[in-house]
Amino acid sequence: MASEAKANKESTNQIKKSDIGQFHDHLAFLQEHYPTHEHKKIMVARTLKVVDQANPPSDLRILMLEEFQNVLDRLLRVIEKIKGSNVKVNPLAASLDTDGLAWPQCLDGLRGPFAIDLRSRD
Repeated sequence: MASEAKANKESTNQIKKSDIGQFHDHLAFLQEHYPTHEHKKIMVARTLKVVDQANPPSDLRILMLEEFQNVLDRLLRVIEKIKGSNVKVNPLAASLDTDGLAWPQCLDGLRGPFAIDLRSRD
């Protein structure tokens, strides 16, 4: 997964060309060093406009931090459910899969727009 955290940006700011450029740099590193891995492209940020001069990858998604908090909350509920059961087999893998928390598929269920759709057009 290629991810950038830009969660500290002010709500009046935009996602700048340099932010997208930095993402491209990090993605290039991952593709060079991990060429056989799938690279889901995610930026954790407020849903801000992306400046028109930026050229984000078409599949770069902007996800708010709250989406990851939701995954954590769901994961904690699964753990509590398992702790309270008398099942002797390892139910964690099955529970993660059933509850949509298996990696990396859990990212597919997170809500957020594509960066390219947030470009500011005058």
